[in-house]
Amino acid sequence: MHNKDEIITHILNRDKIYFSNLYSIFEHALFNVAFRLTRCEVKSETLLSCTFKQLWDTPSHFQRSDDKSIFIFLTKRLLQQYQERDGFK
Repeated sequence: MHNKDEIITHILNRDKIYFSNLYSIFEHALFNVAFRLTRCEVKSETLLSCTFKQLWDTPSHFQRSDDKSIFIFLTKRLLQQYQERDGFK
């Protein structure tokens, strides 16, 4: 399930079940990253949702990235979302 080409193909094909499974696999680890940044469950959920929505909306970003791991890519995107919100100040 973690093969980059496979992930991109499924998302480009709008495979909601595959994407839901992908979310289930990574949601807890990414939520923990977000919570360490925000110390707020609501803000952490927002970061998590925005990160996965961005992957769903623009899988080409993952496709063009140098990241081999979807977890690394999603973590970087989550951090970017956090920074764009100015640290949720």
